[in-house]
Amino acid sequence: MTPKSQADPAWQHGRRLEKAHHWQCLHCDMISRGGGITQLKQHLAGGYPDVVNCSKVPSEVRKMFKAQLNKPSSIDEFPKMSAVTIMRLEAAITTRMQNLKPASELHWSISITNENGCIIPNLNSNMTVAVAAVA
Repeated sequence: MTPKSQADPAWQHGRRLEKAHHWQCLHCDMISRGGGITQLKQHLAGGYPDVVNCSKVPSEVRKMFKAQLNKPSSIDEFPKMSAVTIMRLEAAITTRMQNLKPASELHWSISITNENGCIIPNLNSNMTVAVAAVA
């Protein structure tokens, strides 16, 4: 257990069980056999189709976890790209653009996405580069 996960406010509303990712809700006593802290937060927030809603969680706790789960990630949470990563990215984009050889001049739309498809500038080296021609 890392210090960061110990400090997560969701653990004030659930307790870890012996097996990894298993937990029990302290409000309704439901036991989950998977999903970990994220599923506990979804259980408390409610409204997730694959997760049973907590029937006894106070409304202020439910609102807090709904807000936390719906909060967009801050750009500051992502590490800045190194100069080497930027050069590799520029090379990949240049190669892709040269290989397309457009017949006429086009404007280019370039985005950097994470594994979930969210467009995020200044991501780390685990990124996908999408280059699309825009007429």
